[in-house]
Amino acid sequence: MSKMKNNLQITVLLTISLTFLLSACSFSDSSYSSSSPSRSSSGASEGGEEEVQQTSNKYQEEIATLTAIYVDSQGDARSFHRQISNISGRHGINSWGDNRGTFLAIGRGIQNAKVTQESIQYLPFLDDLRTMPLYGAVLSGYEGE
Repeated sequence: MSKMKNNLQITVLLTISLTFLLSACSFSDSSYSSSSPSRSSSGASEGGEEEVQQTSNKYQEEIATLTAIYVDSQGDARSFHRQISNISGRHGINSWGDNRGTFLAIGRGIQNAKVTQESIQYLPFLDDLRTMPLYGAVLSGYEGE
C-alpha cells in the first residue's frame, strides 16, 4: 500500500511540475506570437517553414523530456498518454498516434534517460504503444534518427 501511495505522490508531483514547466513554455510562446511583427493574424510568417520546424522541434523536445520523466518515475501508460495529448494539443497536433515525430521523440527521451535498448520492452508506460503502427519509430529515435 505504501509503494502505491508513493507512486501516486510521485505522479502527482511530476504532473504538477510538468504542467508548470509547460505552462511557462506556453506563456513564452504566446508572448512571442503577440509581439512578433512577422506573424499575420492567420499565424503565417515570412519564414513559415522555419517556424514550423521550430514548433516541431519544441514539440519533440517536450515529448522527449516527458518520456525521460516517466522512465525515472515508472509512470503508467494512461497518464503518459494524457500528458502527450496535452502537449500535442498545445502544438496543434490532433492525433499524436499518427505523428512519427511523437514516436521519434519518445525514443530520444528513453535514450536521454540512459535506458538500454534491451530494457525498453520493460517500460510499463509503453505497453499500449507497442501495438501502434508507428512504434518502430521509437527505436529509430532511440538510435538517433
